Formats: sequence, C-alpha cells, structure tokens
Amino acid sequence: MHATHPYTLAIDTALGCTSLALGRDGVCVAHRYEEDRQLQASHTNAWIEALLEQQQTHYQELGRIITNVGPGGFTGLRIGLAAARAIGHALNIPVLGFTTLDIIAYAAENQGMTRPFTTLLPAGRKEVFIQRFQPGSDTHTPASMVKKETLSEHIAPSDKIATSQKELGESIVHDELYIHDVSSNAQQLLLLADSDISPRQPSPLYIKPPDAVPQQPLTERR
Repeated sequence: MHATHPYTLAIDTALGCTSLALGRDGVCVAHRYEEDRQLQASHTNAWIEALLEQQQTHYQELGRIITNVGPGGFTGLRIGLAAARAIGHALNIPVLGFTTLDIIAYAAENQGMTRPFTTLLPAGRKEVFIQRFQPGSDTHTPASMVKKETLSEHIAPSDKIATSQKELGESIVHDELYIHDVSSNAQQLLLLADSDISPRQPSPLYIKPPDAVPQQPLTERR
C-alpha cells in the first residue's frame, strides 16, 4: 500500500560517513548509516534505493530531497549533493539544503541546550569550523574557520559548546557540552526541513578551500 503523502529523503555524505533517512508526515520511517567513506562514490545510490525498498516505496513517491551542504570533506560533500540534485531534477521536486553546523545546533537545542552556544566541527590540519548561535529566532554569526590553538579566543566565556568531537569540546572551558552523534545527521535533516529554520540552496558551502586546486593554463599565468 502506497503512502497518501509524499516522502522526504534526507542525504548526508559531507563528513565521510553516509547518513540517509526517509520521512513522512514529520516522522522518520527508515534510516541507514554507513561508515566506509571508500564506498560512498560507488554505493550511495544503491543505499538510497535499498532505503526505499525497506519502506516498500519508490522514487516517484518522493516529494522533496533534503541534503547537507557542508562544511565537510570536498569529495564526500559533492557525492551527496550530486545525488540529491540528480534525483530532484529527475522527479522535478524541491531540493533543500542545511549546513553541518545547522544540524549540530538543531540537535543540541532538541536536547535542551539553550542559546547562546557555539558549534564546533573539526576541519582538519589543526583547524576548526565554528559558528555562534545567539538568542532569538534563527540568529547566528556567519560560519568561519579558525586555528585550533586560538579556538578559545573566539568563544564567549558564557557560551555552551555543541560539537561532533568530544575531545574538541573538552579542550574548551565551558558550562555545558553537547556531543553530537553524526550517524543521526539525516534524521536531523528531516526535522530541520519541518522547522522554522530557513533552508539553503543545494550548493556546497566552502568555508575551507579544496586541497586540490586545478592549475591555471600557462596562457592565463602570463
């Protein structure tokens, strides 16, 4: 028997792992988590199809796609966005985006953490993505990237900390600490899609430039 209302598919591949979820009428009805980043490029579409089969539904019953737009790893981020946009284009349905820091912040608030708090996400190379969420509806500073050794300089003493890495959170003096489980990112995307938080276009958020940058042609370097 088919659903009377369209399903929402959530896709997150931004952090190396793959988190997928299927929701309907505000409820997550199926989810899948895969840790192997080496299989993302070749298996993400198959994992999505398996998730649909688990719920005995198909692509035509999807009403929208929600995806993580970053920050995160360049390759993983592109895999999820490509899958989301391809499905959305094929079915002519909306594709909406939220950031990794949005996900962590929303999960923290659902666990009872009140603003102001600062979200932290490892960026590699001893750097950290950071964003402060202030009191008031949908009010926050722009996301940025700072050196790990200067992190404490960018956090207000009264702020609580929300992060995906326990060691990172414990390195800062704080009154309250929330550790987010990234395996639930797709489920959090479903909740964000039905919240008052404004979604973004499904385009990658690059706070950190990619490690590999194409060389300019010789004629352009002259």
